[in-house]
Amino acid sequence: YGREYLDAGRALKIIAPAVTLVFASCIPGILLIAENKQKVNAYINFIGLIFCVAGNIFAIRMWGFLGSSAVLLVNQAIMCGLFFYNTCNWLEHRYFLKNMAKILFSVLVMAVVLVKADFANNFINVAVSLALFAAALILTKAVSITEIKYMLNLSDEGVKE
Repeated sequence: YGREYLDAGRALKIIAPAVTLVFASCIPGILLIAENKQKVNAYINFIGLIFCVAGNIFAIRMWGFLGSSAVLLVNQAIMCGLFFYNTCNWLEHRYFLKNMAKILFSVLVMAVVLVKADFANNFINVAVSLALFAAALILTKAVSITEIKYMLNLSDEGVKE
């Protein structure tokens, strides 16, 4: 694409770990919504919005798009921490905590494939990464079929801890 795009690779290397944090945040975010804690979810997203806008106002002036990339990464780390902290405090169903290492491993598998894969099409990269994420969740037994049915309200049986 030309020499003017060489620095874009550095920005992508800063942003790539943020993708892992986004996917890791999805799990507790969805659980908060499922437990009727939409306000908590909205507050966390609002905090992320304010931090991102304020951080970018300063970072872009000082370091340009690389500063913006760093702000994005820090913002996602903060939001991920807030989502997990609040999910642990608010949820009645805390069974997912014992599986956290398995879930984070699955996210890491997906992130590595997403960053390192070199398929011809980015859509294929994302699709393969998501498929590997789902496979890793199932293979590590982070989520059982009973839990999936319970979360999707396909079963009236409660999840046995």
